[in-house]
Amino acid sequence: MAGQVAATSRPAVDSAGPLDGPPDQRAAAYSTYVAYCGSYEVASDRIVHHVDTSLIPAWVGTEQVRYFSLADDVLVLRTPPTLIGGATVVSELTWRRVESW
Repeated sequence: MAGQVAATSRPAVDSAGPLDGPPDQRAAAYSTYVAYCGSYEVASDRIVHHVDTSLIPAWVGTEQVRYFSLADDVLVLRTPPTLIGGATVVSELTWRRVESW
């Protein structure tokens, strides 16, 4: 599996190069984006992602647990409650299957 998520209000960087542009702009942009990939397994109401590579180096070799619900054509993934910046946050992604043309 592979996942990439970016904030809708992700700031721009004044350069097209991934290592160019002001460090504060890069830090702000890269702090609003997450990407990782690896294998996964389904266990009860959880999907366990076994991370092989990640934008967040500390995640490599870890298991990222996501809780899921599936009803009709809608799949919802939720993170466990996580402390971020002093607040407890649960992130949620929703997918809806659509018919191909």
